[in-house]
Parts: sequence; C-alpha cells; structure tokens
Amino acid sequence: PDELDSLKCVDWEGKLYLLEAAKLAKIERFIFFSIQNIEELSKIPLPKVKYTIERKIINSKIPYTIFRLTGFYQNLIGQYAIPILESLPIWVTDENMYIAYMDTQDIAIFCLRSLQLPKTKDQLISLDGLKFWASSEVIKLCEQLAGQSAKIQRIPGILLNLITNIFGFFEWGQNISSRLAFTQIISDDINSIKVRKDLGDLEVYQLFKIESSELIKLEDYFLEYFIRLLKRLRDINFEDVQKQRNLIL
Repeated sequence: PDELDSLKCVDWEGKLYLLEAAKLAKIERFIFFSIQNIEELSKIPLPKVKYTIERKIINSKIPYTIFRLTGFYQNLIGQYAIPILESLPIWVTDENMYIAYMDTQDIAIFCLRSLQLPKTKDQLISLDGLKFWASSEVIKLCEQLAGQSAKIQRIPGILLNLITNIFGFFEWGQNISSRLAFTQIISDDINSIKVRKDLGDLEVYQLFKIESSELIKLEDYFLEYFIRLLKRLRDINFEDVQKQRNLIL
C-alpha cells in the first residue's frame, strides 16, 4: 500500500539528496541504472521518476555513466522458477515479450569497467543481455530443469487494457493500474524488436572490451539455481530423517 510513498522517498528524494552529496564530494563518476525505452513509459510513476533523474544527472555537470537496462536473471526466480516448483499459476499475456535479461553480477562488471574507460564518461548506454528471451522460452527452460509442467494462465491484451483502465479510475487502484500499464507498454515495445533475438549490442560489448563468453548465460544461471535448490532439499530431508531417528531413540 505504501509503494508510491516509497517511490517518492527512495527513487525521487533519495536520488536528489545523493546527487547533491555527490556534488559536494566532487566524485569522479556517478553511475545510475535506468530503464530502456524510458521515453515511452512516461505515464508510469517509476520510469517517469527515473527519466527525470536522468535529466538532472546530465545537467548536474557531475561526470556520469547511465546504464539503461531491461531485466535481471534474479527476478525470474520468483516470477517463473518458484511458481513452477510450488505448482502455482504463472500469469502471462497472449503475446510473448522478448527481453534481454542479464545477471546482476555481469552488470556489475560493466559498471567497474566503465570506470576504467574514458569513452564511457558522460554517456547514456543501453545494455542488453546475450539473447532476447520470450516468456514462453523461460517457462520451458524452467520446466525442463524442474522436471514438472507449469500452470500457465493467459490473459488477453484487450482484457489487460480494460482492467488497467478500470483500476485507473480509483485512487486505491492507481498502483495496480501503473503495474499493468507497464506490462502492456513493455510488451508492445519489445514485440517491435523481435528481430533482435541473437546477441546484445555488439558495439557496447566491444567498447567495454567484454566478450560474450565472459557473461553468464540464462541456461547456466537457472541450472546452478536448481542444482543448489535440489542439494538444499536433500539436506533438509536428511535433517528430518535424523530428527526422526533421535525421537525414536
């Protein structure tokens, strides 16, 4: 319920204070994470705030590098992996959204490398992952690794638009409406670049002197997650067996 208040405190006021502190400290580089295609998302609170902060950073005369990102591997665990493992429904639209996800650790590598490259100073850089993934492809990958099928619930784009408009009429539904609108706009925008499904921007990779082989693939990230999870489940089961033995003794 307080998410919009948090947005104002953290992503707006917090960033403004941080920017003023950076001026006083005379920092050598201000790195900021923004959202790709942010100009088309100006009606939604978070992108609107991030876009305004972008402008303030650029006009602040502080040396900066702004990364415009798409999505993170880490978010996919709660979005797809866990619901499949727990046999919970996964809600998707009737059209595939193609998103070039990245591991947050790889994004950190780009951040550190930017500090070593004068050419990245005062630049706004769109950073894509190795491949544009459709939601159906991510679900299929999770199904293969989990060894069980996903419960997919599809919602038509027309219905999504209707629900978005209905919630937008009520103050208590503004936050829900914004989230739904974000999903819809992202879907429309991503579908307009379906042809770019092979590799992230090669020029950016070359600028940062990073080979695609150095980055973590989504398949490997999910595989490591499921291996760690299965090991943990075996450990828990072993602990339960030991407890039962102790109780018998």
